Amino acid sequence: MKEGWIMKKNLYLSAVWLIITLLATGLVLYFLRNFLPNDLESWFSYSGLIAMIGWVILIFGPRRWPLLSILPAYVFPAVLSLGYVILILRHFGPAEGGYNTLADVAKLLSNDHILLAGWVHYLAFDLFIGAWISRQSDDAGISRVVQAPILASTFMFGPLGLLLFLMLWKARKLILDIPQSITKGAGQ
Repeated sequence: MKEGWIMKKNLYLSAVWLIITLLATGLVLYFLRNFLPNDLESWFSYSGLIAMIGWVILIFGPRRWPLLSILPAYVFPAVLSLGYVILILRHFGPAEGGYNTLADVAKLLSNDHILLAGWVHYLAFDLFIGAWISRQSDDAGISRVVQAPILASTFMFGPLGLLLFLMLWKARKLILDIPQSITKGAGQ
């Protein structure tokens, strides 16, 4: 009986925390959307700098400092995502184009604000995926020397780096499973 109450309490606390987070995020976005500069080159430079610092930490930073690992994994992608949301809130409505055809996407991206939002979108997601790759690689015992080119590929070409990691991860698992298969076969 007590365990059920604790689970309900945790669920309620999680729901309250989610509501508070969403309200706080909404308020921040509302107030920031009108006060941030419209200078696209500054947005481009700052977002690139944030992403570059994150990638340098991922590739060269020591992973034994958890706070340092949190920056490229969560903080920097969140900041970039916030920038993306602000750009979209300010400029998506009046932009022409859409997602139905390639021509519509080209028209949508002909708006410099939306193009910048798309770029920031790439930076945020690629960095987040790079951090995920580094965590999974560390957990699997994959050397940082092997991780570096995969992370660099993810930084430069996103899905290519992810594909390389997934192939390495699966191949490593298959290779590690071979001795178990041999042992099972010998025991029969």
